[in-house]
Amino acid sequence: MKIRLHLPFALAWEEIAAKLRLDEDDGEDLRPYFEEAMRIANPKAAFCRVAVRVEDEKHVWLGDTRFESALMARNLAACKEVYPYVATSGRELYDLCQSVDDPIMRYWLEFIAESVLRRAMVPVFEEMRALYRTAARYTMNPGSLPEWPIENQKPLFALLGDVEGAIGVSLTPSMLMLPNKSGSGILFESREDYSNCALCTRLNCPTRRAPYHGES
Repeated sequence: MKIRLHLPFALAWEEIAAKLRLDEDDGEDLRPYFEEAMRIANPKAAFCRVAVRVEDEKHVWLGDTRFESALMARNLAACKEVYPYVATSGRELYDLCQSVDDPIMRYWLEFIAESVLRRAMVPVFEEMRALYRTAARYTMNPGSLPEWPIENQKPLFALLGDVEGAIGVSLTPSMLMLPNKSGSGILFESREDYSNCALCTRLNCPTRRAPYHGES
């Protein structure tokens, strides 16, 4: 498992204020928290490389771990190796969010933490491609689709080792991640375009990155 702390990211106050559509008064309230968030933010990531063996149309081996998923079997049919990862905006931002009682202010802070995570993921994927000499650019994420349910978080974390000890991300009994602004998945190569969003029926999802196409 490779561990990266203090991941670089760039996030400007003007960008956050515009995306949240803050008026002058709201901006005055949030900006001190934004500046504190930028001071303490410490996004982190853990990732590795594992061999792939597709057993049949529903089962895939990643290293010594067997997964059951027809979607995974289709996506990884031509792969020899894939790259599991977990990344987080960090416990520091999570604790800051939890310290605020006002629900609107907490929502704004959660948006900042999510923005930090998204920006920090860019150098993580760039490093993974360079380190493992891969052109992988597609991801699968446990729980994003019924075809790869959230229960797969546990074996995915196991592939990486002690994720909580390394970067402070743990799993709840319902397989959600803490800190909540964290992301997990598998980076993989494919000759065909792939996006979770293209198979997701949540048509009004605010983070949608591709139109819904239904089953391939």
